[in-house]
Amino acid sequence: MDSESDYDDVEATPELLEEGDICGDGSILKEIIKPGEGDAKPAKGSKVNVHYVGTLASDGSKFDSSRDRDEPFSFPLGQGRVIKGWDEGVATMKKGETCKLTIAPHKAYGEQTPPGGKIPPNSTLVFEVELLSWGFDEKDLTKAKDGSVMYRKLENGSGYKRPDELAKVSLALTLTATDGTVVQSATEDAPFEAVVDDGTLCEGLELALKQMTLGEKGKVTIAAKVARSDNGPAVPEGQGLEGEVKLVAFENEPSAWEFKDAEGKIAQLTAKKLLGNELFKAGDYTRAIRRYEKALKYVESDTTFTPEEKEAAQKQKISVWLNRAQCKLKLRLLRDAIADCDLVLEVDPTNVKGLFRKATAFSDIGEFDEAITFFNKTLEADPSNKAASNGLKIAKHKASQALAKEKQFYKGMFTRMADVAKAEADKEAAAVEAKPEDAPAPVEAKDEETAEAKDGETASAPAEEPTGDAAPSAPATTTSVV
Repeated sequence: MDSESDYDDVEATPELLEEGDICGDGSILKEIIKPGEGDAKPAKGSKVNVHYVGTLASDGSKFDSSRDRDEPFSFPLGQGRVIKGWDEGVATMKKGETCKLTIAPHKAYGEQTPPGGKIPPNSTLVFEVELLSWGFDEKDLTKAKDGSVMYRKLENGSGYKRPDELAKVSLALTLTATDGTVVQSATEDAPFEAVVDDGTLCEGLELALKQMTLGEKGKVTIAAKVARSDNGPAVPEGQGLEGEVKLVAFENEPSAWEFKDAEGKIAQLTAKKLLGNELFKAGDYTRAIRRYEKALKYVESDTTFTPEEKEAAQKQKISVWLNRAQCKLKLRLLRDAIADCDLVLEVDPTNVKGLFRKATAFSDIGEFDEAITFFNKTLEADPSNKAASNGLKIAKHKASQALAKEKQFYKGMFTRMADVAKAEADKEAAAVEAKPEDAPAPVEAKDEETAEAKDGETASAPAEEPTGDAAPSAPATTTSVV
């Protein structure tokens, strides 16, 4: 049973009288002014929309009115967001009904004075209320929250139990494809019978059913990717589903705690394992895994088992772990497959299938050293195992290829680094050679004078210009990189 439903906190509203002293203790007196439509009433957790006028019972003075604001008031019923007299009183109303609720102080504001100061402490309040509509918010039921399965409750169910995997369900439903084609229809008098997760119901509908309680009715919108099933009604290619479904009845399989003796638990473990094996043979590895996981739940606790019963259960658990590992190999859930093999090898370190499947997973991941280790261990336990011998050869070959590829990669990387370094050196040398070799070095006397002047000292007078035939000073030596 899925205990993480978005509606876990929603329960049926306790039965109250429709008129008069609805609670039987004088705390809420109800007078119907205008009858409503039909028999349906808002359920706890639904969002109700009302108009109201509030007055004091003591003098009839008005303290609040949604009609004056010309704006209906909305709140979730039964969630404590309004005074208790409203939660209980509005729950007895029908759509379109108008009534007068006289609410005692302890189900109104008690000794408090709410904001605005218009309601004295310990006041009895009178509300004229019109129930305009109600409904539940639409919920995205998918873990990914991708909108592929949307659900909105229309009518509350009863109790807290919900259909589990392999539950037998009876459904009243009308489902249409996106193009309007009616895909499936059944009534409460002639409901559609199915088993959850046996391939009859589509994934989207099963997800909705696992959120529903007995008698609950809701609207589902299912995207095309989760609208088809193996054995159910045909859905046009690329079409989604939408419609209403009511859970008329259901019966869950017995839980593990309901079996008091080891024999019954081991029998359930074996039965679910066989169901998983059939799904594996059919290539339905995902559902096979779910059967194997359900099988293991029956023997999670074996504290009351005798040594012989523990041994029998352990033998079956090893078989289930190995089968589940094989499913995960098929689905490329390689790390998970290794984890299942580890469960086996912890109990039986020389289990050939456990060693071989672990080796295979490592080989598929590309961790060839680990693969070689476990293929060798497989051959130690079973020297004639041809599959392990072949797997070892393949792993060694792939390891050799990977090593050669790695060497080539690093060789290429170092070559590229050397090429880049040489190109930079050639570029620098070319830039230096391009300079004129007889160019004088810059004279820095002016800079020195400026620096000295900045220090506050008087700069020395400039040298006199050479006169006559006096030869100029020789140029400073130029340093070149050759």
